[in-house]
Amino acid sequence: DHPYVGWVDDGIAVALGGCGAAAKSSDELGRLASTLFESANWTDTLPAAAFEPVFD
Repeated sequence: DHPYVGWVDDGIAVALGGCGAAAKSSDELGRLASTLFESANWTDTLPAAAFEPVFD
């Protein structure tokens, strides 16, 4: 129930919001995603683990 921004495989990344709850932070999630996808590394001060995609 939280946003995912990260790599799921070589060359495949996701930026998912989480049931509409992330609409209020969509600008920031977009910024995080574009920075990650452009540089291929997490460069933000927010912890990458908080956004890491999890598959159950």
